[in-house]
Amino acid sequence: MIESKIDDSLRAKYRSLLPRELLEVFDEKYKQFTDVQVLAGLPLLTHNDAVVESPTGSGKTLAFALPTLAIMKRRGKFAANEIGAVILSPSRELSAQIARMMEPFAAALNYKAQVSVGGKKVEQDMKKLKMQGCDILVSTPGRLYQILSIDKSGEFRRSLRSVEVLILDEADRFNESQFEIQQDFC
Repeated sequence: MIESKIDDSLRAKYRSLLPRELLEVFDEKYKQFTDVQVLAGLPLLTHNDAVVESPTGSGKTLAFALPTLAIMKRRGKFAANEIGAVILSPSRELSAQIARMMEPFAAALNYKAQVSVGGKKVEQDMKKLKMQGCDILVSTPGRLYQILSIDKSGEFRRSLRSVEVLILDEADRFNESQFEIQQDFC
């Protein structure tokens, strides 16, 4: 376990900013918030940007997941055709891992996360997003690019107008050559 470098008052302040529903799920699974969760979470909860670099296993996913969900809860319920958060990660595996980690927390607030990554037809993902709804989209840049490319009606683009939070997880890996085409699109 990594030794904490922050005091309990900062942890208490962070706890006070999170919805009760998220704290209940957290307390069932974890002992206390990690330093990265508190230090990244505090600025995020006040709608400030944060760039985080921390070792594997330090709790980075929850460092952005909990503030994302708290911000969405402040906004309230999203309509069936609205997306509240987009989380981009560089790989299918990481996208799936993020969604699994977020699922119990999102469910506590009645939000639904959908994973959209390559490996199946993009039309299948579009249909799933439309039929099942999506409050939180966890995707790879390549799949998001594909969805935007085939969105001839503009319906998906309109669903992005309600986005409250955009997360780029492992953004340093987005500079690899496989993402050049997506950078041209933006």
